[in-house]
Amino acid sequence: MKLEADGIQLSYGQHLVLSDIYLRLASGEVRGLLGRNGSGKSSLLKVIFGSLKVHASSIRIDGKATRGISDRIKFLPQDHCFPGFLKLRSAFKIFQVIESDFEPWVVHFDNNLDQRIGQLSTGQRRLFETLTILNSDSDFALLDEPFSGLSPLLIEQLKNEISKVKGRKGILISDHQYEDVMDLCASVYLLREGKLHLLQERNDLIELAYLK
Repeated sequence: MKLEADGIQLSYGQHLVLSDIYLRLASGEVRGLLGRNGSGKSSLLKVIFGSLKVHASSIRIDGKATRGISDRIKFLPQDHCFPGFLKLRSAFKIFQVIESDFEPWVVHFDNNLDQRIGQLSTGQRRLFETLTILNSDSDFALLDEPFSGLSPLLIEQLKNEISKVKGRKGILISDHQYEDVMDLCASVYLLREGKLHLLQERNDLIELAYLK
């Protein structure tokens, strides 16, 4: 199964954010998306998901165009995506998460799936939302800053979970923790000056001015 996005054009006034983007993501694959603050990474993910409309774009799954938001793609935005009043167990039902798959993680949520999401700490909430989107019933998952606010130990555990889940879906990750992204992903895109570059090696991060 293959997700493709191309021909994407996005401008804010005179500022060109995205220009003739082409991105591909296949089932069983984890790809990374890097870029400096304000480069347009979150906007690109929203366009692919369907929540941000642009003048020109083509989003296709196995060659068939998608219109608007598709159930086959789930998206973790930078901001909270679940209402605080929702119970953890209820979120599983909405996103069709198999509760037994979540069992190894329950200890991180005080062994209480009946508490409300708003009762979680910032780090717990980010972890819960990431795990729920990742394990949801979808063909593709787009994760924007999944490692934000997590301890190094939790990041490693989450990376292991992503590697496990990739067997049944394609996953695209954007995060400022570039070392973790490079370590986890088979291939990585860098968004710079509106265009995507597929990195060949780590030195490309310097050549393309992402790192000094």
